[in-house]
Amino acid sequence: METLPQLKNQSSSELLKQQQKLPELWPEIIAKIQYIQGFSNKALLTPEEVTFFAKYIRDEWGNRLPVAEIEQAFILAAKNKLETDTKNYNTLSIAYIESILQAYMTYNKLIVQPSSPAIPEKCELTDQEKDQIIWDGILTAFDLFKATGEKVEFGGIKYDFLKCRGMIPFTKERRNEMMKLARMRITMKFEQGMVKAKTFNEMSKLKEQIINRGKDFEAQVMEEAKTIAINTLFADLVESGSEINDLIPQQC
Repeated sequence: METLPQLKNQSSSELLKQQQKLPELWPEIIAKIQYIQGFSNKALLTPEEVTFFAKYIRDEWGNRLPVAEIEQAFILAAKNKLETDTKNYNTLSIAYIESILQAYMTYNKLIVQPSSPAIPEKCELTDQEKDQIIWDGILTAFDLFKATGEKVEFGGIKYDFLKCRGMIPFTKERRNEMMKLARMRITMKFEQGMVKAKTFNEMSKLKEQIINRGKDFEAQVMEEAKTIAINTLFADLVESGSEINDLIPQQC
């Protein structure tokens, strides 16, 4: 079992914590991204998709980068200043967002003062830095849950982080219940996709995923189960008056 890094009691920047509590910021940044990248009208997002991606960027990146820097990352990508290939992306997706923002993080690490002798060949986040970012995200998400009741939308990374440190206290029976609920939700999602499918081939692929428990289907079930677990954990902590730190094993 891994041990916790030397975790700070709060996020490294109050600005990052504050911006995550301003819901109007995130749909606006999605609109700007579409404008910056020049997506065609056919690729414009529905209101539901805007909400989905806005929450994704807020939850996964809002605790790492100020909104202004997130916008700057996509501007740099449009100018081909980042080491990432986005030519195959015709619309917004999680893979597209991650490709650009990860490249921007590397770009930031490579920026040096003029007096520096050279740019290092490779400069990545250390494991401890990555752990700190995830931990800060968990603390921020829990604070938001306590204050507003807002649930985590993407819990996979947070769940894995806590589980490998012995901080997920659920019994096998409760985990099975969560997996059953997750499978039901994703099945309903795929069935709704079948109803909205524009071609028979598209509908058949979704049906095959459900019947054969395809790779994409199972990946979404697992992510949903972990998200259910994180939100259940937060609810249990609030109900008992406990904090995330109370879950840290004594030997850590």
